[in-house]
Amino acid sequence: MPIGVFAISVLRSQLDRMLSHEAGTRLGEDPEELHDMRVAVRRLRAAIRLFRPVLKPGWKKVRDELAWFAEELGRVRDLDVLIGRIEGWLPKLGKSADSTLTLLEELRAIRKERRIQLLAALDSTRFEELIKSFRSNLPEVRTGEAQGAVQVKVPALIGRRARRFFDRARELTAESTGPDRHQVRILAKRFRYAVDFSIPVYGLRAERVSSTLGELQDILGAHQDAFVAKSFLETLADGRDSLEPALAAINRRFEASIRKDSKRELAILKVRLPEEWDLLTRKMGKLAKKRSPR
Repeated sequence: MPIGVFAISVLRSQLDRMLSHEAGTRLGEDPEELHDMRVAVRRLRAAIRLFRPVLKPGWKKVRDELAWFAEELGRVRDLDVLIGRIEGWLPKLGKSADSTLTLLEELRAIRKERRIQLLAALDSTRFEELIKSFRSNLPEVRTGEAQGAVQVKVPALIGRRARRFFDRARELTAESTGPDRHQVRILAKRFRYAVDFSIPVYGLRAERVSSTLGELQDILGAHQDAFVAKSFLETLADGRDSLEPALAAINRRFEASIRKDSKRELAILKVRLPEEWDLLTRKMGKLAKKRSPR
């Protein structure tokens, strides 16, 4: 399959995935529907970035609009995650439970406001135009660059993301800061989605790399969630002594969770992922050699 046809098929399938969660997101009964829609938007943006060499310039505006919509989804999803975590910790918070219940009430009220804003975004002309623009751009690929075989073109696209990820990930230690981990998380996400899109081409080898990157993403995501949540809660509780017990207890839980995951994170980065990536690159090299013009 030519790389241009492959790119358009990936974009079309990711758009279908995103829209399949629109009804559930609007209904709001299952928070995972919103989460899945947000992930689909992320994957769409990653696909546009990955296949940029074969896509026409009009796709840049589509990607920028997807960033706007992702932010609208994220404002609600971040609170879903935070509220869910605090609710799970509630039985173990002891004397700070009453203070935590007050905090939860405020977080739910903020979430309600943000959900109203999200529904307004879904009903907006801007969202309607985003979908129209996406569909009108689907046939748009660069004529020359779009002709090479997938097996020949894709390794370079994925390899670029792999190099950026590994260069940054090697610098991580158990003492690395929140922003350092967040940067590695962003690069891991781009790397993972690029590998994900190639699963139809490379099969099990790509699935294993994607799965391991997903596990790493979850760990780094938990670190970032803690970093963002602590900052948000500190702002919310600023100058309010009644919320201080809840804030202190929640921070202790976040710190314990981060310490627990640090060893697993480093084992994935230093051992499992390099080994699995090496096996995938060998397979990519063999298939590229078969498909390259003599």
